[in-house]
Amino acid sequence: MQVGHTERLWIRTWEAADRDEFCGIAGDPEVMRYIQDGRPWSVARVEKWILRQQRNFEELGYSLFKLVNRGDGSIAGMCGIQPYGEQETEIGWWLRPDAWGRGLATEAAREVLRFGLYERGLAEIVAIADPRNLASIQVMKKLGMTGGGIAVEDGRELVKYRIART
Repeated sequence: MQVGHTERLWIRTWEAADRDEFCGIAGDPEVMRYIQDGRPWSVARVEKWILRQQRNFEELGYSLFKLVNRGDGSIAGMCGIQPYGEQETEIGWWLRPDAWGRGLATEAAREVLRFGLYERGLAEIVAIADPRNLASIQVMKKLGMTGGGIAVEDGRELVKYRIART
């Protein structure tokens, strides 16, 4: 199901058939270096993750969505929103390396923020990143997110930005 689009991307919900293509992204050490423990994901972990995104969309009306290139139909990565802690909603994104540096994360995140804040009526959305992930921090700033404070998750210090519905 399509939930949004940008000039270059379709933003869609996940299907089981997306597993193998997304394994190429989540299994890439460069993509995963700043994500959780930094280790590439197994096929089983990707399958479980896709199921969780499908369940989140059914139950909450939002999830981490797949980003599909409008030109060739390939999966460029993911961008979406999900519960964070007990009270917050987080936006996140990952792109495959050949999509880096082209503004796709910012483009997708703008549409996802619009979807979350205005279509789903969320009051505020946060973003977190490893402090070494300067590219993601730059995207947060381009989105108009503010903050930059420290959050601690599983013993790791992360920077935390936020944006509220205006």
